[in-house]
Amino acid sequence: MRETKSKTLQRRADAILKKCRLNKPISNQDISQLIDELTLYQIELENNNEDLMKAQVELNDARRKYIELYDLAPAGYFVINKEGLIKEVNQAGCDLLGLRKHALINRCFSRYIASEFKALFSDYRRRAFKELSLQSYELKLLSWNQPSFYAFIECKAVKSSHTGCHQLLTFVTDISARKCMEDTLHQQRIKMASIDRLRSLNEFIYAIAHDQNYSLMMMSNYLNGSIRRLEKGHYHIDELLNILKKAACQSHALADIILRRKYVTSKSIFRYEYDNINTIISQTISLLIHEMIEFPVTIQYEKTDTLSMVKLDKFHIQQAILNLARNAIEAMRDSNIKEPKLLIEAAQTKKDMIEITLFDNGPGLVEELIPKLFEPHYTTKSYGIGLGLTVSRAIIEKHGGQLFALSNPSGGACFGFTLPCLTPLK
Repeated sequence: MRETKSKTLQRRADAILKKCRLNKPISNQDISQLIDELTLYQIELENNNEDLMKAQVELNDARRKYIELYDLAPAGYFVINKEGLIKEVNQAGCDLLGLRKHALINRCFSRYIASEFKALFSDYRRRAFKELSLQSYELKLLSWNQPSFYAFIECKAVKSSHTGCHQLLTFVTDISARKCMEDTLHQQRIKMASIDRLRSLNEFIYAIAHDQNYSLMMMSNYLNGSIRRLEKGHYHIDELLNILKKAACQSHALADIILRRKYVTSKSIFRYEYDNINTIISQTISLLIHEMIEFPVTIQYEKTDTLSMVKLDKFHIQQAILNLARNAIEAMRDSNIKEPKLLIEAAQTKKDMIEITLFDNGPGLVEELIPKLFEPHYTTKSYGIGLGLTVSRAIIEKHGGQLFALSNPSGGACFGFTLPCLTPLK
C-alpha cells in the first residue's frame, strides 16, 4: 500500500531526530528538502481544508433546504410508534393541530382524532404494522385553535435505522375544502333531483290532460250533436243511437286511460311483453275508426307477416300511434282536405329494428319547424296543449326506439318511429 505524504514526512522526521540524538549535524540539504516537503504538505492541507469547508457549507445548505422542505411541506408529517405516540412532527403537522412541536412529541396521536373515527384509526394502524403496506383513509381531526376538519391519511410502517423498531410514517392532508365542495354538490344533486321529479310530475299531469282531452272533446261533440238533432227534431233513431254508442265508446276509452295512468304511478310504469306489431296496429286502427264519425278518413294498412316479435308495453305503443294518427287527422280536418287519407306501414329494416310510419295527405310540414315539434307545449293548433309528440317520443325512447318526422315528397306529412325487434333481419 502506498504511504501517504504525512506518514512519509513523519518517517523522515523520525530519521532526522535520530540523527540529532546521535549528535550528528543535519546537513543543509536535508533541511532544505524537509522544508520543501513541509511546504508541500502545508499547501495540501490548506487545499484539503478548503474542500472540507466547501463541503461543510454545502452540507449545511442541504440540511437547511431539507428542514425547510420538511417543515414547510403542504402536508403534515408524523412519525408514530407502535404505542401510537408521536415521535416526530413537522411544522405543517403542528399547524394542522394548532399546537407547537414540544406539545405534540410523545403525545398519543389518537387524542387529536374525533371520537367517531378513533376505532377506524386503530384498525388502520394495526393493519399498517401487520401488513407493512401503504394504508390510506379519511377521518376527522381535532385542532386546538380551529374547528375540526376532515383529513386524508396515508401511512406506512418502516423500520427505524436508529432503534431497529418499526414506526409509522404518517402523512396528513387537510381535505375540508374538498369535503365542503362534495357536500355542496350533493345538495345540488338533491335539489336537481327534486326539480326533475317536479318536472316529471308536471309532464305526467300534462300527459294525463292530453290523453283525456281528446276523449272528452269527442264525447262532447257526440253528445252536443245528439242534443242538436233532438232539439230540431231532425233525426233518425238508428243514427242517433250510433252517435250515442260512439260517445259511450269514448267514455270507456277514457276509463281505460285513467286505469292505465293508475299503473303509471306504481313501481311498474311499463309492462313489457312480446307481441306482434300487426295486431297492435290493427287494434289501434279500430279505435281510430270510432273517432272519425264527423270527419271520415280512409285508413290503409297492409299486414306484413314476416315481422319479428317486439318486446313492448302494448298500451303505451298504442298511445303513441294514436297520438301520431290523431295529429294527422286533425291536420287534414283543419285544412279541409276533401279526400283525407292515412297510410300506415310497418317494415323490418336492415338492422334489428321495426319501423312504423304514418303518411297523410294534409298540409305537410315546414322544414324549419320540424325540430320544434317535439318540444313540450309547442303546438300549431289553437285547441292543443302541445304534448302529444313529447309523450310519444318519451314512450318510444323508453322502448329503445326513435321518433322522427319528415316532409312527405308527394304532399302531406310523415311521422314514424322505430322499435327494436326480437329477431334481427338476416
